[in-house]
Amino acid sequence: MTALQHLTFFRLRCRIQAETALRGGFGMALRRTACARPQRSVCGDCLLRRQCVYSQSSIK
Repeated sequence: MTALQHLTFFRLRCRIQAETALRGGFGMALRRTACARPQRSVCGDCLLRRQCVYSQSSIK
């Protein structure tokens, strides 16, 4: 009997939700891929902010 036969494996699924605004490199990468109007510098007055993944990540 090998040592691997005594191991137990679990498949886990995690759901992560941001509690604060996304900052830094991850936030910039999300904005580049998700924003429909990347030429804008702020989301506050964008007509699409209620449907935008990036904007929703920074609204509380």
